Amino acid sequence: MKKFIFIVAIALVFLISCKDKVEKVEPPLCLVKGVVTDSLSRMPIDSAWLDRETGGLTPYRTYTDSLGRYMVGSVEWPGKQRYLLCGKQDYLTQKKWFIATSPDTAIVNFELVPKGAR
Repeated sequence: MKKFIFIVAIALVFLISCKDKVEKVEPPLCLVKGVVTDSLSRMPIDSAWLDRETGGLTPYRTYTDSLGRYMVGSVEWPGKQRYLLCGKQDYLTQKKWFIATSPDTAIVNFELVPKGAR
Protein backbone atom coordinates (compact mmCIF):
# COMPACT_ATOMS: atom_id res chain seq x y z
CA MET A 1 0.00 0.00 0.00
CA LYS A 2 2.89 2.36 0.78
CA LYS A 3 4.33 1.75 -2.71
CA PHE A 4 0.96 2.59 -4.28
CA ILE A 5 0.66 5.86 -2.33
CA PHE A 6 4.27 6.73 -3.22
CA ILE A 7 3.63 6.12 -6.97
CA VAL A 8 0.43 8.17 -6.88
CA ALA A 9 2.26 11.01 -5.09
CA ILE A 10 5.06 10.98 -7.68
CA ALA A 11 2.49 10.98 -10.50
CA LEU A 12 0.69 13.97 -8.96
CA VAL A 13 3.93 15.91 -8.56
CA PHE A 14 4.79 15.16 -12.20
CA LEU A 15 1.37 16.27 -13.45
CA ILE A 16 1.46 19.48 -11.42
CA SER A 17 4.94 20.35 -12.68
CA CYS A 18 3.94 19.69 -16.32
CA LYS A 19 0.78 21.79 -16.05
CA ASP A 20 2.76 25.04 -16.09
CA LYS A 21 4.78 24.01 -19.13
CA VAL A 22 1.76 23.48 -21.41
CA GLU A 23 1.16 26.61 -23.46
CA LYS A 24 -2.32 27.68 -24.28
CA VAL A 25 -2.48 28.35 -28.00
CA GLU A 26 -5.04 30.91 -29.07
CA PRO A 27 -6.32 30.64 -32.63
CA PRO A 28 -5.23 33.57 -34.81
CA LEU A 29 -7.80 36.26 -35.43
CA CYS A 30 -8.04 37.75 -38.90
CA LEU A 31 -9.84 41.04 -39.41
CA VAL A 32 -11.45 42.25 -42.61
CA LYS A 33 -12.67 45.80 -42.81
CA GLY A 34 -13.62 48.31 -45.44
CA VAL A 35 -16.09 50.87 -46.69
CA VAL A 36 -19.18 50.45 -48.85
CA THR A 37 -20.03 53.35 -51.17
CA ASP A 38 -22.43 54.13 -54.00
CA SER A 39 -20.59 53.70 -57.32
CA LEU A 40 -22.21 56.82 -58.84
CA SER A 41 -22.28 59.35 -56.01
CA ARG A 42 -19.29 57.91 -54.06
CA MET A 43 -21.33 58.48 -50.88
CA PRO A 44 -21.17 55.91 -48.06
CA ILE A 45 -24.02 53.41 -47.88
CA ASP A 46 -25.56 52.98 -44.43
CA SER A 47 -26.91 49.54 -43.42
CA ALA A 48 -25.51 47.62 -46.38
CA TRP A 49 -25.24 43.95 -45.46
CA LEU A 50 -22.13 41.79 -45.70
CA ASP A 51 -22.23 38.00 -45.63
CA ARG A 52 -19.01 36.11 -45.15
CA GLU A 53 -18.28 32.68 -46.50
CA THR A 54 -18.61 30.21 -43.66
CA GLY A 55 -17.69 26.94 -45.37
CA GLY A 56 -21.11 25.41 -44.79
CA LEU A 57 -21.46 26.68 -41.23
CA THR A 58 -24.23 28.99 -40.10
CA PRO A 59 -24.32 32.24 -42.09
CA TYR A 60 -22.69 35.31 -40.64
CA ARG A 61 -24.00 38.77 -41.53
CA THR A 62 -22.92 42.23 -40.46
CA TYR A 63 -24.01 45.72 -41.52
CA THR A 64 -22.26 48.97 -42.32
CA ASP A 65 -22.50 52.00 -40.05
CA SER A 66 -23.65 55.48 -41.11
CA LEU A 67 -20.24 56.13 -42.73
CA GLY A 68 -20.38 52.90 -44.75
CA ARG A 69 -17.74 51.20 -42.58
CA TYR A 70 -17.76 47.57 -41.50
CA MET A 71 -15.44 45.12 -39.75
CA VAL A 72 -15.62 41.34 -39.38
CA GLY A 73 -13.26 38.95 -37.66
CA SER A 74 -12.74 35.22 -37.85
CA VAL A 75 -10.39 32.56 -36.52
CA GLU A 76 -10.93 30.35 -39.56
CA TRP A 77 -9.51 32.60 -42.29
CA PRO A 78 -5.72 32.78 -41.84
CA GLY A 79 -4.03 32.31 -45.20
CA LYS A 80 -7.13 30.96 -46.92
CA GLN A 81 -8.89 32.58 -49.84
CA ARG A 82 -12.39 33.59 -48.79
CA TYR A 83 -15.07 35.94 -50.03
CA LEU A 84 -17.55 38.51 -48.82
CA LEU A 85 -20.92 39.25 -50.37
CA CYS A 86 -22.23 42.80 -50.08
CA GLY A 87 -25.58 44.25 -50.98
CA LYS A 88 -28.49 46.47 -50.16
CA GLN A 89 -32.01 46.90 -51.48
CA ASP A 90 -31.99 48.78 -54.83
CA TYR A 91 -28.29 47.86 -55.42
CA LEU A 92 -26.67 44.97 -57.27
CA THR A 93 -25.00 42.46 -54.95
CA GLN A 94 -21.20 42.12 -55.21
CA LYS A 95 -18.84 39.30 -54.30
CA LYS A 96 -15.16 39.99 -53.53
CA TRP A 97 -12.37 37.52 -52.81
CA PHE A 98 -9.58 38.18 -50.32
CA ILE A 99 -6.85 36.46 -48.33
CA ALA A 100 -6.35 37.52 -44.72
CA THR A 101 -3.26 36.60 -42.76
CA SER A 102 -3.15 36.94 -39.02
CA PRO A 103 -2.53 39.36 -37.41
CA ASP A 104 -2.97 41.52 -40.52
CA THR A 105 -6.17 43.21 -41.53
CA ALA A 106 -7.47 42.75 -45.04
CA ILE A 107 -9.09 45.82 -46.59
CA VAL A 108 -12.04 44.99 -48.84
CA ASN A 109 -13.98 48.01 -50.14
CA PHE A 110 -17.19 47.80 -52.15
CA GLU A 111 -18.72 50.23 -54.65
CA LEU A 112 -22.29 49.09 -55.10
CA VAL A 113 -24.01 49.83 -58.39
CA PRO A 114 -27.61 51.06 -58.13
CA LYS A 115 -30.09 48.80 -59.95
CA GLY A 116 -30.99 50.25 -63.31
CA ALA A 117 -27.80 52.36 -63.51
CA ARG A 118 -26.04 50.11 -66.02
